[in-house]
Amino acid sequence: MSRRKKRKKQQQQQQAKEYEFNHPGVLGDPYYRVHKTNELIVSRAYQRPLSQAWINRTAKNWSDHLCGAIIVAKRPNGKFYVIDGQQRLEAAKIADVKKIRCMIFLVDGKPATEAHLFSKINKERTSLKPYDLYKSDLVTGVEDAVLVDDICSKLDYEVMPKGGSTNGRSVICIQKMRHWAKRDPQIFEDGMEVAAKLSDGKRIDNRLVSGLCYLEHNLKKVAWKESAFSTRNVTRLKRAGLTKVFQFMEAAVMTEGASANNVPGAQANGLIRILNSGRRRDNRIPLLQV
Repeated sequence: MSRRKKRKKQQQQQQAKEYEFNHPGVLGDPYYRVHKTNELIVSRAYQRPLSQAWINRTAKNWSDHLCGAIIVAKRPNGKFYVIDGQQRLEAAKIADVKKIRCMIFLVDGKPATEAHLFSKINKERTSLKPYDLYKSDLVTGVEDAVLVDDICSKLDYEVMPKGGSTNGRSVICIQKMRHWAKRDPQIFEDGMEVAAKLSDGKRIDNRLVSGLCYLEHNLKKVAWKESAFSTRNVTRLKRAGLTKVFQFMEAAVMTEGASANNVPGAQANGLIRILNSGRRRDNRIPLLQV
């Protein structure tokens, strides 16, 4: 074996080792093959949106060497689905490249297995945005992602990526929602219902989700006699209106000098000040320490 072939084989073995996955849906070690570009399929269920500008730029300066190998899953029916490299595949098609080098995994044919591979590869590269990770985890069946999807669907709200549409029944704070779905699913569900009522069919603001859930969590912790989500409290917040609610929350963040770690606590204190308005002194909700 020549030095060049030996070095190439070592590089392939090293790359294959980097992509070892302990998952029951992955059947054996990966192998390499040059594949026709028009036979590779992209699943939109877990893949990210395409970046047309990047694709056009790459196609214009196409290089087989710089492209490397894209990662593909081969299903039992013989079809090949792209796990990592959909942008390069599109660039290759524009550049009229008929074949592309692939690293191929044999899989069980379940989209959840492919989504797991997609998520694992991209998380290790820290290149997944929160919304893209959410989409992938949703297909994989990760519990908190499924709960977020269920609650938003129940409320007739659509989870959107940051920078996406902010009109109508949308919500973009996927990280905060997933955080509370993991930490306390019941508080998350109740908090989302209240946030939807206060938003009245408009976009649910991340400050609302964060402040409401944090407040209820801490009231439960001190065994306060009344839920932040009681009918009386929700009515009081709705009567104040979202403009006033956000003014109080932002003022609390500014005056209490909240750091990134305790902004939700300051936001919750803004809500408390509205809820305490008009209450007797002995019946006021205690402010949180932030």
